[in-house]
Amino acid sequence: IDSSPVLKLSRDKFQVDQKQRLKSHINSEIVALPYDAATVLGMHPDMILSDECAFYSDDSFFRKVIVPMLSGVRTLTKQPKIALASTFNEQKGFFYDIFQNAEKFGYAKLLMTWRECDGYKEEEMKEKKQEIGESAFLSQYECIPAPISSTFFANELIENSIIPDYLPPKENLITIGGIDLAKKK
Repeated sequence: IDSSPVLKLSRDKFQVDQKQRLKSHINSEIVALPYDAATVLGMHPDMILSDECAFYSDDSFFRKVIVPMLSGVRTLTKQPKIALASTFNEQKGFFYDIFQNAEKFGYAKLLMTWRECDGYKEEEMKEKKQEIGESAFLSQYECIPAPISSTFFANELIENSIIPDYLPPKENLITIGGIDLAKKK
């Protein structure tokens, strides 16, 4: 929304941490949902794009978030399209398992390195590789599964720290808040 000249005009109508809806004059919609099963209630899209799938260690988000959305639109003649997208994190987890067995699960694979995308320059990518490190560069720009140790908190630690609304809080719970300033650079 921030980078598109057309969408920027509507920026004040969208909160980045909430459900975002763009509706066209012919009533087609693009809806962006935060990762929360409650946000998908009543949503039955024709196409689902789920990004950053490698950050989920198991298939729970797929079962709890994506599958419920498919129930209202799947018919014998109409199958909703699902696109699972991510950079590779490591050779494990939900996304890696799906990617390794894509045909078995009914998916087509598409790998695109930075060389196959518009807008990247050789010199800038050399600098980027030095900036973020070898593992992160391989994962994010070369489509090679590599462990990324540059994050402060491991994905498993974050997932294991999430307490569902229906459970009481744990005793001596430490809460940490953070702001990603780089996103607004």
